[in-house]
Amino acid sequence: MATLVTGGSGFLGIALSEHLLAEGQNVVILDQGAPPAAFLRAIENLPGRLTIRAGSVLDPDALQEAFSSGIDAVFHGAAITAGRERERTDAERVITVNLVGTLRVLEAARDHGIRRFVYPSSLLIYGDSLHDREEVEEGATPPFPDSLYAVTKYAGERMVLRLGADSGCEVLCGRIGSVFGPWEVATGVRDLLSPFWHAANRALAGGEIVVPRTPLKRELVYSRDVAAAIAWLLTWVEPHFRVYNISAPFDWSGALERWCETLAQGLPGVSWRVAAEGEIPNVWNHDER
Repeated sequence: MATLVTGGSGFLGIALSEHLLAEGQNVVILDQGAPPAAFLRAIENLPGRLTIRAGSVLDPDALQEAFSSGIDAVFHGAAITAGRERERTDAERVITVNLVGTLRVLEAARDHGIRRFVYPSSLLIYGDSLHDREEVEEGATPPFPDSLYAVTKYAGERMVLRLGADSGCEVLCGRIGSVFGPWEVATGVRDLLSPFWHAANRALAGGEIVVPRTPLKRELVYSRDVAAAIAWLLTWVEPHFRVYNISAPFDWSGALERWCETLAQGLPGVSWRVAAEGEIPNVWNHDER
């Protein structure tokens, strides 16, 4: 089996590619940037075969070249995960990449007779519904996307489900939680890096890690668990539904503090503390609710 992974040099793309290659599958990455050298070294002895195509999902020629590699399934991970500043300064590009780019990839998948198309949506599409109840359910919890990224993810999800139904390409969507773990890198198109990444980055630079006073309450999920779930969606023969939440129902209280303590014990000169009243931390949760 060969899977096309758009945005394959990004966080989820790398995690998924590693998982598929370890299973002996062939992977074609399409991305404007190259995968990290550390990732390429790490997969040298995996049984699957990796092909790297440089290009944008907005470029028809790049898509044609990527799909010419005998693709069976598509994971469309190419997106701009925009924070508030990018929303303010570059909203048109965010919308173009996240929606028009998604349309272009879905159309190419249809034209090449692809059997399965997996779209990574986000739990952020639930908006306030993530915070006023204990559980969110795909078919019952109302979405209230309250950021441009969440709006484009919800619109993209609805679009691929609608158009996929008429294309002969089976579309599945995974609403993914806040991901952390191996291969999280600052690519320049993902603004919402996890607090674990921020803490590690501070530690590697040396010095003090200052975490927020508000405990980490967001839903979280480990990158390799997400990769395994997506691989399941790519190959599941008879899925019962079209949309699935992908996260982990754990209480993550204290996880960030334990991570900082681990960093402080393992790296010389590193210390950590909780921000004082009114102090700005150097590690961010992105959402204080």
